[in-house]
Amino acid sequence: MNQAATRLHFLDAAKVLAIYLVVFYHASKHLLLGTSELTFIRYFLYGIATISVPLFFTINGYLILNRPINFKKHILKTLRLYFFTMVWAFITFLLIRGYGANGASVGEIIHATLFLDFNVSNHLWFLFSLTSIYLLVPVVKVAFDSDDKRVILWLLFLLFIFSFGNIFANWCLQVFQHSTGQGLQLEAGRIKGYSLFNAQGINPFGGLYWGLVYFIVGGLLGRYSQKVQKLIPTWGLCLTFLIAALGLSGYGTMVSYYLDGLVFDTVFDGFSSIPGMVMTLSMLLILQNMWDVRGKIGSIVASIGANTLGIYVLHMFILRILNPFYESLSISTFLPAHLGYAVIVLLLSWLLALGLKRMPIVRHLFRI
Repeated sequence: MNQAATRLHFLDAAKVLAIYLVVFYHASKHLLLGTSELTFIRYFLYGIATISVPLFFTINGYLILNRPINFKKHILKTLRLYFFTMVWAFITFLLIRGYGANGASVGEIIHATLFLDFNVSNHLWFLFSLTSIYLLVPVVKVAFDSDDKRVILWLLFLLFIFSFGNIFANWCLQVFQHSTGQGLQLEAGRIKGYSLFNAQGINPFGGLYWGLVYFIVGGLLGRYSQKVQKLIPTWGLCLTFLIAALGLSGYGTMVSYYLDGLVFDTVFDGFSSIPGMVMTLSMLLILQNMWDVRGKIGSIVASIGANTLGIYVLHMFILRILNPFYESLSISTFLPAHLGYAVIVLLLSWLLALGLKRMPIVRHLFRI
C-alpha cells in the first residue's frame, strides 16, 4: 500500500466525520437552549462536534501545502470560492425568506448576500473564513517551503499565540475568578472576555485566523506524517482526545452556571480553544492509524467525502423541511435519536447533491 492511497482513505473518512458533525450540530443545537434538561453525558457528546470545522481546515492544509501551487489557478479558485459563497447566501436567503410582500425586501436580500443572515445563512461563515485563508496561501506556501524551517514555525507560533493563546489565557482567568468566588461578568448575554493583545493594539491578526493555525498544522502533519505516527500510539491518542473533551465540557459546565438558563456552546466557542485543537489533531491521527476501509463502504465514504461542499450548502434546506416533523416526535428529545437523525439528513443531502450535480446548469453551483 503506498502512502498516497493511505492518506486518501483516512482523509475521506475525516471529511465524512467532519460533515456529519456539522449536520449533527445544526440539527441538535436547540437541545442546549436551557440547563434544566442538561446532562453531562449529553453535553460531553455534543461538544465533540467542535472538531467538525477544524477538521476541514486541517485537511485543506494537509493537501494544499504539500503539493505545488499554481499561483494564477489558486487565485482564480479563491475568487470562485468567494463568489460561490455569496451566490449560495443569495439562494439560501431567497428560498427560505422569499421576496415581496410576505418576504424580504431587495435591501434585505442584498445585505444577506454580502454579510449573511444570522437566522438563515450564517452557516456559510465557514466558506468566507476559508476564503480568507486561501488569500494567504501563496505567502504561507513560501514560508512552508523555505529551507529555514524556523520561518513557518515562527508564523505558526504568532498565529497560535494571538488566537488560541489569547483564548486560553482568557479561560484561565475565568477559571481563576470562578474558583476564588469572584464570579464571571456577563456582557450582551455572554461571558465577558478579556483580550490583552487586542486591548494593547498589538494583535496583527483579526477575524477568524485561528483557522490558519489548523491549516498550517495540517500541512506539517502531511509533511511529517510518518514521524508523527510513531510519536503517540493509538491508545494514547484516544486517551488524549478523551481528556481534552472532558476539559472542554468541564469548562463549559462551569461557564454555563453564569449564563442565566442558557448553555455555553462548546462547539462554536471550542473551535479556537486548545482542547478543541487537541481533539481535532488526535482524531485525525487516530483515523490515519486505523482507517483503511475498501470495497462498497469505502466507495460510499469516498463519494460523501468528495461531496462535502454540496452537503454543506444543502443540509440546512433539508433541516428546514424535516425539523417540524422530527421535533413533533417524542423521541426528538433523546440524544441517540439525534445521532440517527443527523445520519438521515446527511444521506439525503448527499443524494440531493449527487442529483443536482448531474443537471447541466445547476451543477456549476457545486464547483469552485
